[in-house]
Amino acid sequence: MNKPSLQLAKKYLFLLLPFSLVYFCALRLKELCYALSIFEKRKLPARVISVGNITLGGTGKTPHVLYLAGVLKDRSVAVLTRGYARKSSREIVFSKEHMSPEALGDEPFLLASELGGAPVVVSKDRYSAGLAAIEKYSAEVLLLDDGFQRRLSLARNLDIVLVDSLNPFGNGLLFPAGILREPARSLRAADVIILSKSDAADTGRLEKKVRDINPGALVVKSVYAPEALVNIRGKEKAAGLEALSGKRVAVLSGVGNPEYFEMMVSALGAEKILPIRFRDHHYYSAADIRKIDRLASGCELIITTEKDAVKLAGSALPETKLPAYSLKIGVRIVSGEEQLLRRLKGL
Repeated sequence: MNKPSLQLAKKYLFLLLPFSLVYFCALRLKELCYALSIFEKRKLPARVISVGNITLGGTGKTPHVLYLAGVLKDRSVAVLTRGYARKSSREIVFSKEHMSPEALGDEPFLLASELGGAPVVVSKDRYSAGLAAIEKYSAEVLLLDDGFQRRLSLARNLDIVLVDSLNPFGNGLLFPAGILREPARSLRAADVIILSKSDAADTGRLEKKVRDINPGALVVKSVYAPEALVNIRGKEKAAGLEALSGKRVAVLSGVGNPEYFEMMVSALGAEKILPIRFRDHHYYSAADIRKIDRLASGCELIITTEKDAVKLAGSALPETKLPAYSLKIGVRIVSGEEQLLRRLKGL
């Protein structure tokens, strides 16, 4: 960043600091209301596992929820999620009844597509969603997707918090001056802290910091594991990840952290990467497809995220001129998996 740009950023940061202070006061007031029992913490008649974070942007909650659902597949599991940016106005939406990205939201639709039958229940009210999942599907375990900020209002048996190893706390300031949804000290409430994308950064200092904040938490490290290329329209797998080797690739994404996704594609051997970025949770239009085709001219194929693929595959959208594939990604725990599995099995 050049000097004028840096000065401009500092100017706007100064203007945003009062709003961050108001946000902080609102958080403290909420904590006080629960501490004084003015607001009541509710408890669901099931085992509740929360997967959340303390920052804005992509820390990898969706693939980690899929990992946890796979570990717990011998039990009746349901996923509860808010369904950010969904187009449905229904109070509660069930994936088994309304299976579309517009009704559920892109991430819940992706979860429902990959879960192999486990229901996804979408609602702003996680308590009502949990009761509905128990009543309709006899759910024994409820996975709260993005549930850490609701720990005061809804009891849980295990709180898992993801910390992005590439950008764990941003500039250390609360929203809107920074990316923190709450102060880093909130990690004290976590039972398990997962340092995601741990292969992309030196995690030694970060691990020490989170252990200083919460000495009792289990600290786990995870990485994303690319698994396959999938044709967006046909859903069949491509020749293999080696198909990217030596290719000029347009990397299309509408996610919270596009840099890490682009880094993964590059690591698979692509000769040249052309980033094409949209805002997080973006819904694509025919005009967007024309823009993508224009920007991707000169490339040999388009690679996008699974979250974007579920929206690009809509029958109302024209196909891209270039072959387009999503990169299927899993999660691999590289440190602390045995201890994590013991905690999950013991619930």
